[in-house]
This record gives sequence, structure tokens and C-alpha cells, in this order.
Amino acid sequence: PLMEETFLEKIPCTFAQAMSTNSLKEESEKANGCRPRLGMTASQMIICFEAANKHSGKKQTVPCLDTVTGEVFKLCKPPNDLREVGILVSPDNDIYIAGGYRPSNSDVSIDHKAESDFWMYDHASNRWLPRAPLLRARIGCKLVFCCNKIYAVGGRVYEGDGRNALKSVECYDGRDNCWTAVCPMPVAMEFHTAVEYQDNIYVLQGEFFLCYNPHKDYWGCLTPMNVPRSQGLSTVYKDSIYNIAGTCKAHQRMLTVETYDIQQNSWLRKNELTP
Repeated sequence: PLMEETFLEKIPCTFAQAMSTNSLKEESEKANGCRPRLGMTASQMIICFEAANKHSGKKQTVPCLDTVTGEVFKLCKPPNDLREVGILVSPDNDIYIAGGYRPSNSDVSIDHKAESDFWMYDHASNRWLPRAPLLRARIGCKLVFCCNKIYAVGGRVYEGDGRNALKSVECYDGRDNCWTAVCPMPVAMEFHTAVEYQDNIYVLQGEFFLCYNPHKDYWGCLTPMNVPRSQGLSTVYKDSIYNIAGTCKAHQRMLTVETYDIQQNSWLRKNELTP
């Protein structure tokens, strides 16, 4: 185990409430009820990347929480200490990271060189295995598993006149270990979110809500959120897309929660998160 009681006491209240000691005991009692993950004999895990100041030269750690026992273990950190990578856990329980940047020794440096690295985590040996690099280096892209392939969507680079968001999208075929370019998004995206639902990819950022159909290689525009936000979190639950928190144009942090009904193409406000 990586962490002891002294560390658990320092966990932020919001997260601590989600993994209270009582709930962990309850989960332990019903461990047999957990959905098994392919290739693993342990319970489901929560993995936290970039557990370090992103502008510091300090090496990051990758803690892994066993939701049943409450134990926390340390996974092998990303190669070259990569930061702001695209992260994906596939249906086969494989972990992939793509792009990102290597931290500099200067705490004041904010313009980073984008990387095109693509790695897969090997559970048995606790190490990262290299795969074919991205066609386009990118920082902060989103990785999405759709139709048995992996898509790298958007991101940003620091080139020419400064920071530039990306429209480009590429697709990885694991059988051939290669990337191919697909139809770019109609607008450049950074600090966005992306999810998959029924063989379509949904991308959210601010006033834009896009849907990609891999079979037709086509992007369409959907009804945007009621409260435009970036840097939030998105997930699919019971045929709806949830977008949680984020920042508005004025860079103000928001606790807004909205759900998107995919069949009705409409958004609904939910109760805000509690600070």
C-alpha cells in the first residue's frame, strides 16, 4: 500500500465523503457483487494521473485506489513524466495514454512542446509499452473508444503565434498498430470533454456540442448546453450524457450539472454540486 491513515486524513472532503470508511466496509462485504473486469482478479480501481503540480519539475505519482478494501497502490508513472495526456480505459481494461508534454525545469514556463507518444499499460509487469505514435503531436487531447478503435480528439499545441487549439482527429487500429486521420471537427477544441454512446462520439466545449459518426466519417452539431462551460467532466448514465461543473468564459468555476437526453436532443438542469 502507498498510503496510510495519515494520508487518508488529508484527502479533500468531497472525495473523502465519496469513499468514507463505512462505505468501504459495505463494499467489502458485497465484493462478490462487483462487476468483474476482463483480465483482472482484483476489484475495480480508481486511478489518478498527474498527482503533482503540473508546472513543477517534481515527478508525479499515479496512485491506484482499491474501492473495496480502501488500499492505495502506486502504479508506474507515465514515460518521460508526461503531463496532460489523453487517457483511456478500454472495454478490455487496457489503459492508454497519448500526447501530452514533458515538464521543464522552470516553474514559470507555460509554453510546452507537444508530444506524439502513445503508450499502453501492461498490468502484469507494471510498465508502459510503446505503441505507434500519433500523427499529430497534441496536448490535452481526449481519447475515446468507439467501434473497436481508439480516437484522439482535439487538444492544443504551442506553435507560431502561441497556443493553438486543434480540429484534427485521428483513429487508432490496434490490429495494425497504426493511426489514420479522419474528418476534422468543424471547430477547434481544447479543454473539452468526449464520450461514446451507441457507436457515436459526443464532444462538448462551451457553446459547441458535436457528434461524430465513425461509419459516415461525419461531424454534426447538436443543441448546446444551457450554461456553456469548458474544463468540466462528462459521462454517460442511463441513456443520458451528464456534464458536470467546469469554467465559464469569465474563467469562473461553476458547479452546474446538466443532462442531455440523446433521443430528445435537449438539455435539463440538475441540482448543482455542493461545494
